[in-house]
Amino acid sequence: MRRWFRIAVPMGIAAVLVTVLAIGFGSPSSDAAQCNVGTNTTGTLSGNSSATAQFLSCTDPMTITVWVFWDNNNKDLGLGVTSPTGESTYLDQHSRPSEIFPETPASAGPWTISVDNHGRGATKYSLIVAFR
Repeated sequence: MRRWFRIAVPMGIAAVLVTVLAIGFGSPSSDAAQCNVGTNTTGTLSGNSSATAQFLSCTDPMTITVWVFWDNNNKDLGLGVTSPTGESTYLDQHSRPSEIFPETPASAGPWTISVDNHGRGATKYSLIVAFR
C-alpha cells in the first residue's frame, strides 16, 4: 500500500497541475491583442492585380484612416475600404500618386482594405492603416 501511495500521489498532483495550467490560464496571443492594430507596410503589385488585408477594430469609438502612396504619377492605383457593416468606399483619383480614406468612425469588427493596380506594369506602394 505504501508503494502505491508513493506513485499515485505525485501522479495525481501532476495531473491536477497540468489541468489547472491548461484550462485556468488563457493564451497570451488572444484575439484582443490583434485589435485596433494598423500597419505601415510596402509592397509591389504586378499589373492588373490587387492586394487585400483585414484589420480588426474592437472598440467603439475609434477612428480609422487609410493612405496608399506610390512613386509615379503615370501609375494608377485604387484604394478600397469596406467597413464591418458592409459599406464600401472606392477611391481612384487619376491626377495624383496617392489615395486617402479620411479619418472616419471605426465601428467594431473587421475592416477590409484593398489596393488595386489598374495598369500593366508593376507598381511599388506604401500602405498605412491607422486606428485612433
